[in-house]
Amino acid sequence: MPSTDSTARSAGPLPIGISDFGKLIRGNHTFIDKSLLIRDLIRDGAEVTLLTRPRRFGKTLNLSILHHFFANEVSGQSTAGLFDGLDINRDTDCMAHQGQHPVIFFTFKDIKEGRFEDAIAKLVDTLKDLYLQYPELMESNALADVQKADIQAMLEKKTDLSQLASAFKRLSQFLFLHHQKHVLLLIDEYDTPIHAAYVHGYYEEMINLMRGLLGAGLKDNPYLYKGVVTGILRVSRESLFSGVNNLELYTVLDRNYSQYFGFTEAEMKKLLRDFDAAALTADIQSWYNGYQFGEHVIYNPWSIINCLKQRGELRPYWLNTSDNSLLKSLMARADVRFKQKMEQLIQNHSIEAQIDPNLVFGDLNKNTMALWSLLLFSGYLTAGDPRYDIQGRVTCQLRVPNLEVLGLYQRHIEEWFSDSMGREGYGDFLNCLVTGNLEEFEARLTEYLRESASAFDAEKQQPEKFYHGLVLGLIVGLKDTHVIHSNRESGFGRYDVALLPRETAPADQRRGILMEFKAVKNTQPLADAAQAALQQIDQRRYQAELEQHRLSDILKIGLAFSGKQVAMQFATLRGNQQ
Repeated sequence: MPSTDSTARSAGPLPIGISDFGKLIRGNHTFIDKSLLIRDLIRDGAEVTLLTRPRRFGKTLNLSILHHFFANEVSGQSTAGLFDGLDINRDTDCMAHQGQHPVIFFTFKDIKEGRFEDAIAKLVDTLKDLYLQYPELMESNALADVQKADIQAMLEKKTDLSQLASAFKRLSQFLFLHHQKHVLLLIDEYDTPIHAAYVHGYYEEMINLMRGLLGAGLKDNPYLYKGVVTGILRVSRESLFSGVNNLELYTVLDRNYSQYFGFTEAEMKKLLRDFDAAALTADIQSWYNGYQFGEHVIYNPWSIINCLKQRGELRPYWLNTSDNSLLKSLMARADVRFKQKMEQLIQNHSIEAQIDPNLVFGDLNKNTMALWSLLLFSGYLTAGDPRYDIQGRVTCQLRVPNLEVLGLYQRHIEEWFSDSMGREGYGDFLNCLVTGNLEEFEARLTEYLRESASAFDAEKQQPEKFYHGLVLGLIVGLKDTHVIHSNRESGFGRYDVALLPRETAPADQRRGILMEFKAVKNTQPLADAAQAALQQIDQRRYQAELEQHRLSDILKIGLAFSGKQVAMQFATLRGNQQ
């Protein structure tokens, strides 16, 4: 499938929150032309296409483009002329399809109630509104009285679960009979009610309902022209799409359709030029790009549009549009290996991990592959160099895409510890370290270890790595005033942790800090192990890197851990004097 960078219409009003294509075009809003999505869909042999992308990356708008293209009218307004001047208009074969198919466009985005009964009630209301869009069916001579009675029952909300499950198939049948044309079925955010059900504890009931609703509408439906489904995740539990004919899944790892969600580099640069904001290019690249979708580098569209709306103010716009509590709780409960890899990610390194494109929600608390998959497909990580195995799983290089998302991880890690210490106590704890009040630092660390049960899911096979990751997590709150390095070569070996003060550090925090860790058994005195860690800093000249940064005031700390106990030895190095 050929790729092309689309163009933007002239710089009209920015379409903040507008996902209706007709409203966007008629209102002369700025529009990044993604209309060749239509061509690729028509040429794709798949009867049903599932497109998964992170939230706010244009899924709903793209479905609206398809809706306005294939239907002859939307919300009582003709769609003729809406595609004049767009890329698709140059393809005469494709334009022959414009306005030629009845379309069902349904979104699950608002079905996220806390109880299954309330979710059912919301679904019934939303399906009633869908059926109301086709008043011509009740007057159609092509429908039998019993079929019109089915429509009336839906309008009056007199339906049971079995009737709900067939709602899409029956409506497509009625539209086919009336128009004598096959139907395009567009389903947006299909996984929203499944996600909500998992969070609120009625996952099994919702999966059963969705399997019936999607299965009836998409599987062996003789009235279907094509089906297009969007969501964040491919949910595979209980074979949600089992038996759906000719289903093609395209995730962020696939090349097909990769340029149609988010902004490409060329689109981003043209948009900035159109709004006289080319000077923002470097900041935009740092804050909002970094996603690898197939073969394209993609920028977060929601954040860029909001940044332009706010006259170039750099903020975490995308992160503030969603409740991240599920991710936060899952990461907090994850095992030590996950947290060690997370430490590498926030240090701007990539990690290798296995991904499964078919997410099983029930596995999120059982294995890290499901959690890495959730983070990737939700947009909190990006992946490169995918390599598939015979079971369909993918091994790839994961990394944090940009500064906006990095801030989320740093905030979550800070909250893990500030929740235990209190926000003010956490700040005091960090201040004790950087100002050299190490007796108090040791006392607060001891108190944290004693009271924080979560700290002791430590893997017994690699306890030193556990404590290493724990301390790194504790000090991540210093990121604004210090550069934090971990496991870097210096002198004659690799130190555990080094802190180098930034120019923003206050005058009393301008010293470098080296930390070395030991994990010991109960039979070994902690003080002796801490002293050995301190001596290792000197013996292997770990201070060499700090001296290269012209830091002559260096604080050396040896830390020894055993279970919930810690001991510390420290010394100061000034110039060549200890």
